[in-house]
Amino acid sequence: MKKNLKDIESSCKSLGAAMFMFNACIYMAVRALSAAFLNIKVYYQIPFAFVIHGIIISMLSSALWFLFFGFIKQWSFLPRYLLTLLVLVAFFGLSALIPVINSNAGYYHWIISGFASVFLMGTAFSVANEKTYKNTGKRIVLIWELLK
Repeated sequence: MKKNLKDIESSCKSLGAAMFMFNACIYMAVRALSAAFLNIKVYYQIPFAFVIHGIIISMLSSALWFLFFGFIKQWSFLPRYLLTLLVLVAFFGLSALIPVINSNAGYYHWIISGFASVFLMGTAFSVANEKTYKNTGKRIVLIWELLK
């Protein structure tokens, strides 16, 4: 049991780290594209508040993914997926109200790129989880076993 919990914890951390890095990459790409289209000068930096916010949201999102796709096994795919997206929209909606986040320039870009990264990563791993379930008959939440 301890080995399973340790595997789930490390898999949750790796998924959260991947979501955060994807978030940072999308944010920088969106900032570069908006600077190119609007012909403005943009400093390519990520404020510290965004980094803390991104880490917290990524870890919460990966924990939600593990909860809804690893431990709730009775429901079909669509209700679990929609519930996950609903909770994530609530997380990102509440995070737009945090004063330290919305006082910095570019916070809309950060929140949109954060939701996009969590949505894309969550969708990819959810589809991989369902494919594995259809092929093997068991649900796997460990990232390294899903990508075999």
